[in-house]
Amino acid sequence: MLETNTDRFWWMIGALSVGGAVFAVLKLKYPELLDKGIEYLLGSFPNIAGVASGLLNLFS
Repeated sequence: MLETNTDRFWWMIGALSVGGAVFAVLKLKYPELLDKGIEYLLGSFPNIAGVASGLLNLFS
């Protein structure tokens, strides 16, 4: 009865794992490229730029 929900849950876990791995590889191999992309996105949303940059500084 819960097979559909269980399948969705495992697909979600898999997608988050793959996305996290891709992000980690980009951060390790190409930090300047990732930083430029993040700066571009933060420039697109000036209202959240302060909050997001504060969060990113926690991980730097």
